[in-house]
Amino acid sequence: MSIVKEERHKIELDVFNQRHEGGVRALHSWLNLRRDEVNTKWPSMLGEDLVRLQGEAGLIARLIRLIETGPTIKEVAHV
Repeated sequence: MSIVKEERHKIELDVFNQRHEGGVRALHSWLNLRRDEVNTKWPSMLGEDLVRLQGEAGLIARLIRLIETGPTIKEVAHV
């Protein structure tokens, strides 16, 4: 695993391990509200606005998944 991936894994693991802390809980709630807001807007969007909203929806989904299920990069044992 490269240094960048190791650092990313550590940070993602830190976020996941602190998922019960007040700030992370508040962020999780905000992300869910924002996801719901995006989901109500996208059917009426066109062109670049739709692409931007799709990108935002993807990021929101990844952050929610990080908080709920943990890092996407799995740690690899060094030989």
